[in-house]
Amino acid sequence: MLFWHELALAIGGCTVRELRVRMTAQEAEDWRRFFMIRGPAGDKRIDAHFALLRWMIAAGLGSQSTLDDHKLKYDYRQHFPKDIETAIADAIENIDHDIEAFVGKFKKRK
Repeated sequence: MLFWHELALAIGGCTVRELRVRMTAQEAEDWRRFFMIRGPAGDKRIDAHFALLRWMIAAGLGSQSTLDDHKLKYDYRQHFPKDIETAIADAIENIDHDIEAFVGKFKKRK
């Protein structure tokens, strides 16, 4: 049932009941596969924004990491990381560390 609620939020403009009436089983299955590959939509993927920021900072510091190296690894059966609180706290702590290192690098250039 969580799937239908996530999908209604992602699409917008309809209730779960309305969505289930107007969507074919094949389209619903396509959306389910999409979520399994990409993870949840909308604000639940704020980690993607954190990952982009960390990747840009890391690149500025000379890292050869990829954007995927900085993304949270999702448990797609649950549509969120198994331990979301720890994952977010770690992401924030890592960003703070990266920003300090990035700023320090450019202060040395002066």
